[in-house]
Amino acid sequence: MKKLWGFFSSLGLTVVLAILICIAAVLGSLITISYPSVMSYLDHRVLVYGLYELCGEYQIYWIFLLIILITLLAVNTFVCTVDKVSNIIKKRQRGVGCCLMWFMLVFLSPLAVT
Repeated sequence: MKKLWGFFSSLGLTVVLAILICIAAVLGSLITISYPSVMSYLDHRVLVYGLYELCGEYQIYWIFLLIILITLLAVNTFVCTVDKVSNIIKKRQRGVGCCLMWFMLVFLSPLAVT
């Protein structure tokens, strides 16, 4: 479990995923230019079902790749955030109460102002 957590909390994975997302987006843009009818068809369909119907006709597998890469980036971002916040809480001498007060001050005070 620690190896999996360490893998998802690495900054290198974030960079690799960002590069792969850019490559998949460029490929998707090039394919979309080649087949403009694909996007007009998907404008009127549910995403997953519409993609499943079109997989045989066009080269749209890049959309599934893009969805998987974005999901992995979201998991990576969440794990990195939890890891960094837990390290900050462990290093503080004053304990969790001070961190919770800081969190409420920073994130909830703009809500009280509006």
